[in-house]
Amino acid sequence: MAGPLRMENWEKLLYVHRGVTFHSSFIPPDCWDEIETFQARPSDICVAAAMRSGTHWMLRIINLILGTDSQSLTSPIFEAVLISAVTNPDAPRRMGYQVVAELPTDRPRVLYTHLPATHVPKSFWNTDGVKIIYVIRNPIDVIKSGFKLDSNIFSDFPPFSTYLKMTFDPKQAHMGTWINHARSFWERRNHKNVLFVYYEDLKESFQPTVASIANFLERPLSQGQLDWVQERSTLEVMRAIQAQCPPNKGTGLETIIDRGLSNEAIKECSDEDVALVKSQLQKLADTDIRYLKEIQ
Repeated sequence: MAGPLRMENWEKLLYVHRGVTFHSSFIPPDCWDEIETFQARPSDICVAAAMRSGTHWMLRIINLILGTDSQSLTSPIFEAVLISAVTNPDAPRRMGYQVVAELPTDRPRVLYTHLPATHVPKSFWNTDGVKIIYVIRNPIDVIKSGFKLDSNIFSDFPPFSTYLKMTFDPKQAHMGTWINHARSFWERRNHKNVLFVYYEDLKESFQPTVASIANFLERPLSQGQLDWVQERSTLEVMRAIQAQCPPNKGTGLETIIDRGLSNEAIKECSDEDVALVKSQLQKLADTDIRYLKEIQ
């Protein structure tokens, strides 16, 4: 990288597209026509999640379900500029969807997005056969994980309480707020192409949850296969793979795999922080999203 990023520069590059805030370094405004007209394939498998919600873990699990024990954890974010172009202004701009479009046609494309459902290309909703797996995680754990990652990138990073408020501010939250993201997919939870998965279910009931994912993908697993998926998707295995080929070296983003703890971040939050999260969750009071009852 040319030097440490500064929050003041980050905020200058925010913009709004169809009611949601994005950052031009990751999604340039002139890319939306190509994003929105992207053509999904019937065999596509797309992991959708707010950032820091277990995306790479789910990608790993899906590839194992498909029988691929990849030695790489890297994959381009569908809608975003490749990280090499973000960290090196002299590198040619290349978008994730351009890479995805070039993937072979003889096997399912496994891709991921952090876009809210309202901004996912229509072809993903309208193409029969597409599988969208939405991973939702406790918002406090998500935001705390994001804070730890982002504080390694910016030289003038704010304290956690300030960061927390920023993530719930539609004008400052890149990709929109967690509340908006969760609602957008919850409203589509019964769509034939969608499976709604709680991160905590993977932590607490791994094999039954993976079995439901495999069935949704029409790739049912035997008990032996479930055991193998569990053995090959542990934190230790994923960190070992990451260590062999560290992604994004020199960017501050080397550690994309966090500890993946559940319901632990709240212990590090002030009463004021927890009160803010609970008040924001009330915006989802008309849903059955479990965190309204779990975060007390």
